[in-house]
Amino acid sequence: MGSAALTHITGPELAQWCDVDVKTVRAWAMKGAFAHERTEGGHLRLRPLDALTFLRTLGLPLPRELLAFRPKVVVVENDVLLLGALGRVLNKRFRVVAQRDAVDAFVSLGEGDVDALVIDLSAKGIAVPRAIGRLRELPQLKSLRIFAVSSDPAHKEPATQAGATAFILRGEPSDLRDILEEKLLGPRPVAVATASSVRLG
Repeated sequence: MGSAALTHITGPELAQWCDVDVKTVRAWAMKGAFAHERTEGGHLRLRPLDALTFLRTLGLPLPRELLAFRPKVVVVENDVLLLGALGRVLNKRFRVVAQRDAVDAFVSLGEGDVDALVIDLSAKGIAVPRAIGRLRELPQLKSLRIFAVSSDPAHKEPATQAGATAFILRGEPSDLRDILEEKLLGPRPVAVATASSVRLG
């Protein structure tokens, strides 16, 4: 499976990467060990970033498919020059959708393949903490990582209380890139075909 076609991970694929049988993966899913969905036929499906996060939680190496995966990140920023700089800096490790308008950004979240939202808390025309809270009420966005950015540390509490995954104090574009890589991708281990045996719970 090429990285360009990596839209979901199946139960058998996750089982292979964890070196366990599919029944174990199903049991993990029943326990809520990772975010997932079910097809109409009842088959297990994970978003690639959720599979990556789960393997990291277990301390397992990542398969080549996930090492090559580039999460899709929507970035909302009022300053057009800064928005352009962020797009250039982030583009190497992420698929970036740059938006100046928060409403347009929220519409793009409905495309279904967005992994993270990075939003300036001073975005025009919208009360961002309230909007974050509303996003958290939508089942289809339950896996969305939301990063709230501001130059004012006092904005951290209302943003996190509303449901932001993390608050980021505004700095250089490269600082944001480093934080997103750490929060979303973690350290980049050596690729392996399968992981060593592991049991959960």
